[in-house]
Amino acid sequence: MTRTPYRIGCVVVVAAIWLIGCTASTQDATPAAESAVSQPVLRVGVTANYPPLVYKVDGKLVGIEIDLAGEVATDLDKRMEFVELPWKRLIPALVARDIDVIMSGM
Repeated sequence: MTRTPYRIGCVVVVAAIWLIGCTASTQDATPAAESAVSQPVLRVGVTANYPPLVYKVDGKLVGIEIDLAGEVATDLDKRMEFVELPWKRLIPALVARDIDVIMSGM
């Protein structure tokens, strides 16, 4: 008996739960969320040291989360700007509204 369908099912369930957790109610929208949505640029905080999620090849940011951030920016009809920060500065930068989202394995 093969376990591949079971593993695929587990991945799908985990991904669905993760995506549901990423949604926000419009009734609970905070001023920070509203300001990020109203801006023309989506500022994405990253630490480029975590392949295959975010890393550099020939000085260019690449990885799964770089591609995902691009899709999010396209869906929101926004220009994307990556802000490279040390890992320990990502959350403080988000709280200070220096970036709009963190995409570095968080």
